[in-house]
Amino acid sequence: MNTLGRLERLLLAGDITEEEYKEKKTVYVETILELYCLDIITKEEMYAKLNK
Repeated sequence: MNTLGRLERLLLAGDITEEEYKEKKTVYVETILELYCLDIITKEEMYAKLNK
């Protein structure tokens, strides 16, 4: 799933505000980082999810 791309589409469509976009993006990135720090996903998986 391309979450960041989906957020960008929602922003461009006007379905979410820029503030909501920033908040949701921050939560997404922090969640991915936490999964890596807890050793639930590998470094490669983390990079793959962040670069989609």
